[in-house]
Amino acid sequence: MSRSACGFVLTLAVVLWAGHAAAEIRPFVAVYALSQNGLRIGAMERRFELPGDGRYRFVSRMYTTGIAALFAALAIDEESRGRVAQGKYAPEHYVYRHSRKHKQFSLRFDHARAEVERADGGWRASAPPDVQDKLAYQIQLMADLAAGLAAARYTVADKNKLKDYRFERDGEEDIATAMGPVRALKLERIQTGSARRTTIWAAATLDWLPVRVDYQEKDGNITSAVLEKFTPSPL
Repeated sequence: MSRSACGFVLTLAVVLWAGHAAAEIRPFVAVYALSQNGLRIGAMERRFELPGDGRYRFVSRMYTTGIAALFAALAIDEESRGRVAQGKYAPEHYVYRHSRKHKQFSLRFDHARAEVERADGGWRASAPPDVQDKLAYQIQLMADLAAGLAAARYTVADKNKLKDYRFERDGEEDIATAMGPVRALKLERIQTGSARRTTIWAAATLDWLPVRVDYQEKDGNITSAVLEKFTPSPL
């Protein structure tokens, strides 16, 4: 399982229908089953919190289980902290921890200066006012869908570069989950000239939480995350 497949990767600039404002997302805990080419390889838990005083905290833990853990035991922890106002999420700190130490890094965001930098000083870049990290963009996308998103373009700050992601709607489908079938909006990432492909299915009944994400590698292998459990958390 590659690092790019493990994350949902992405982030930034949002195109909305005129007159729509982003909505605020309620706290939750979501647990996903991870599989590769149909075989269970692990699990992922995501926890979104609103501690108060206009702040948010979003935490993700991903790990291999079963036979997959015997051959490639790994865990990936991510955390995004920042501010939220009127449905706009502004990350201030992002941490990525991989069980392989050389893949660990953290980012700091200075929105006043329109800059983002790696905490070790190894990378710094000018960034758009709405720059996101690899977790915060996903909450922002949920909020924008709730507000009536027509199409989205996000720029995400990664370890040493800003990445551009574009998503377009591709109809609706019923997605099988451990909670039963869920009607979901299908979103495709636009990647011109790339064999990689990312597809997200987001459910309106769960505040537009992704209920399934498929990531196809260049070699054709597909890693999927499918919702197993969703628990609304108190504010």
